This record gives sequence, C-alpha cells and structure tokens, in this order.
Amino acid sequence: MNMKPWLYAAALAGALTMTACANGGDNGNDSSQSPTATATAQPSLESTSPPITTTPGATANEQPTKPSAQPQQDGSAATADKLIEIRKLAREGRVPGLSYTVHTSLIDDIEKDWGEADRTDSAGKGIYATYESHHAAFGYNKGSVVFDVRSYADDLKDLSLRDIEQTLGKADSVTENGDDDIYVYQVNEQYELKFVIPASKERVDHISVFSPKDAHNNMAG
Repeated sequence: MNMKPWLYAAALAGALTMTACANGGDNGNDSSQSPTATATAQPSLESTSPPITTTPGATANEQPTKPSAQPQQDGSAATADKLIEIRKLAREGRVPGLSYTVHTSLIDDIEKDWGEADRTDSAGKGIYATYESHHAAFGYNKGSVVFDVRSYADDLKDLSLRDIEQTLGKADSVTENGDDDIYVYQVNEQYELKFVIPASKERVDHISVFSPKDAHNNMAG
C-alpha cells in the first residue's frame, strides 16, 4: 500500500503550524514596544511682585494713593502768629479776647457789662479797675475814657522775650517798674503795645495797649 502522499501532507501541515506559532510569539513582543508620548513638565512662572490692589471702579492704570500727611504747625510758628495778631489788634487799640477799645471805650460801658470791678487803684493821674475773673484791667481818666487795656490771659504767660524779639524785633524802649521790665513798641501814633516781664520769671505777666494822649488829657480838676 502506497502511503507517501499522505505523509507528505501531514509533514507540510505540521511545518506550517510551527511557523505560525513562532510568528505569533514575535508579534506579541513587538506589540509591547509601541511608542508612547512623554510629557515634559514646564516650570510655572510665578511673579515675585506683590499683588496690585485697585479701588472699585478704577482702571488698571489708576492706583490708590496714600493720603499725604497734613503739615503741622510747630510751636515757634504758632507763637509768631500769636504775636503778629497781638500787634495787629494793638494798632486798633485792642488786646486779644476783649472787645473794649482804648481811646473810645468808657469805663461806664464796662461796668454796665461786667458790674463793679473787683478792686480799683489809683496809678499816676488815672484809676485802674481790675476784673480778676476776666483776667483784665482798665486804666481810665477823670473823663471815664479808657486809656489802658491790660490782659492777664493765661496763654500770654508762655511768651518769652526771645519769642517777642524774634517776631517783632527789639522794643522801641525799655523801662522798669519795680521788679518788672516793660518792653514798649510804638505800633502807631495813637497806641503803644507793652509786654510786662518780671525779671524773676523771664516770661510775660501781662500785656498792655496804652494811649499816652488819653492818659494825659482830662486829668485836671
């Protein structure tokens, strides 16, 4: 019996089967080597500048501004202003804080407003009425005309001779009355401004606006 054709067919089939298995294993290894995309991490750029704050409704270019500090007036400037005001009022025959005027006011008018003085004293050819609660005194002649208005206000007692001379210059004259030094400024033809400074204190005790003409007139009889 001739079996050769069948044996050839079987051998061929087996060879084909082995070849298929070998190819299948190779394909499996190749499939595991498919390329993958590698993502490269990029560093983030963070600003080191502080955040910009804007006010509501402001544009990007508009930045809130810090309010500027208000200039404060120093003590020397305030003192100078006070002395300039004292001189200005003296030219009108007045002192700060009092409405009565040398040369035009009468002691009768003051008594109507303030009542009788706490005390009255004769000085020279005139009379002085002192109102302690008002820190004021008035010199008047026999015609009742006020020729001298004095203020003893507390805020005047901080003034020194140096303050006065730095702002008003040297006094036109200096006189003495007991322990007091009196620095006299002739502010106009009618009035003198006086700063009375006790030698022991070196600070103003009181100021005076004085009218020499009224101190002289109406004294006789």
